[in-house]
Amino acid sequence: MKAVKHPAASKAAMALCGLMISSTAMATGFNIGLSEHSVSFGVDQALSSTSATSFSGLYHENKGGMIDGGFKAVNQSGGFRYSVGMKAFAVDHRGDSHIGWGFAPGGSVGISFSQAMRIEAEYYYAPSILSFNRTKNMKQFDTRFVVAPMPSAELSLGYRNIETKMSNRGSRTLHDGAYLGLSFKF
Repeated sequence: MKAVKHPAASKAAMALCGLMISSTAMATGFNIGLSEHSVSFGVDQALSSTSATSFSGLYHENKGGMIDGGFKAVNQSGGFRYSVGMKAFAVDHRGDSHIGWGFAPGGSVGISFSQAMRIEAEYYYAPSILSFNRTKNMKQFDTRFVVAPMPSAELSLGYRNIETKMSNRGSRTLHDGAYLGLSFKF
């Protein structure tokens, strides 16, 4: 992996690491996603049976990085789990001299086939009214197939697309492709 050379990206990466290290002490979940050119880390914390918070970051060695954090309302009904929420994000595209940021409403849906197998999808969208610093919008889509070989660990195979529209450079894709995931539950 190449070293981050952009000063703002380095500061954002260090801030995310500090946040994640301090959040791990109270986390109910820690996840890692790997692809050929990117890595993502995240922590999740259930606040109650109907609400949760999460913080995550993604670094792509050729395209830049993104951090986000948010809150969501969660509902479980039989084999269906869905959530609606809002996240704040900051994105740093390689080659840009500024960090775009904003707020993205969205949610997720999951269908369990058994206790050890499910599919999930999530989508967040930040319209121009909620996007700032030359960011016109942000779209984040993630879908994954999850297998839990044991209660405290899950493996996943997923597809992720993160795209922002910038006022000075048009659409920029931060990640578009498959990834392997590993999650730990505490």
